[in-house]
Amino acid sequence: MTSCELRMTSYELQLMKYFISFILTLLFAGCNLFQGKQPAEESIAVEEKQEEALQIQQEGETFVPIKKEGYVINYKAPLYRIPDINSPTEDAEGYFGNWQRITGESEHFYRIEDEGKTFFFLKKDIGKCEEIEFTKESLERCDNIFINGEGEKDHTDFSQFLSVTPIGKEEYLKEQENGIDLLKKDTLLHSKINQTLVFNCKNKIVKFKDELEEEQYDSKIYEYEGYIESLGQYVVSLSTLGWIRYILIDEITGKQIEIDGFPYASPDKKHIICLIEGMDMSGFIILYEIKGLSPFKVEKKLHILLSHWTPYDDKGKDIFWDKEENLYVSINKETCFYINYTKYNPSRKYIKIGIRN
Repeated sequence: MTSCELRMTSYELQLMKYFISFILTLLFAGCNLFQGKQPAEESIAVEEKQEEALQIQQEGETFVPIKKEGYVINYKAPLYRIPDINSPTEDAEGYFGNWQRITGESEHFYRIEDEGKTFFFLKKDIGKCEEIEFTKESLERCDNIFINGEGEKDHTDFSQFLSVTPIGKEEYLKEQENGIDLLKKDTLLHSKINQTLVFNCKNKIVKFKDELEEEQYDSKIYEYEGYIESLGQYVVSLSTLGWIRYILIDEITGKQIEIDGFPYASPDKKHIICLIEGMDMSGFIILYEIKGLSPFKVEKKLHILLSHWTPYDDKGKDIFWDKEENLYVSINKETCFYINYTKYNPSRKYIKIGIRN
């Protein structure tokens, strides 16, 4: 073999070396590309599995995303910004009895999302509408109170004027058997004739004539509700503009006195209480003091906007007095007041109201 042949062979070997090196480089690059792609695919798969598992680790609590509704049933329920039992809490009175959208659940907490904010309640503080627990403190809270016609900003409760005590349904029904209602529902004695109510009082004749408008909402419709014999007062309701007002007519003088709600006169003839449904908000208590019977005179003492409840007022069926001058009422949170916005919720809470001297 000549030196030329040896050199050619060396050259060929060199080319072969470069060729093999090139092939190995391509193979190595391809392997890297494949390996680079594989973790990304695996990462996507892991994320999908995580989504399927629906678990989120947050501050030591493992949350399972859920879609659920509930109410804050505990008046003293603390609000957490961090799902940690040992973390600082905030007062959550404004959430009491309100509907919440639950988006996550852990061992101890529900995660709540509301108007872009995320916070947490203990699971024991969230429940169904009928599980809402009214305490005496919550029942005596008010958003506003007018005393003798003047607003009082410093009062956040009315416990110095009225006592409101939660009671059970059994006690309510037992007391209802002997309940006192001073209103005589003798409505047939004052039937409407030609859309007119007529009262032949001793000193004058009083008439109320309906005013019918094309839009029923604008009409004025009068109805006779009954007679409070112990006070010598006829009771007439006026429905107009989506609201009901009540008028007392003195059987002697024919004098008319407008009051804010259906009158529940106390057995001792010293007070009248009106309880008004709040219409998608908390209700009202209005207290009148009877200053005289002949002539009849009343003064409004309190006008209270309640914070957390509204009364059921079915014109004497739901509200009554006992012989101890306590007024019994069935109530609910406004968020639970109706079923499907059409009928009263039969699942209610019960209270008795006492007037402090």
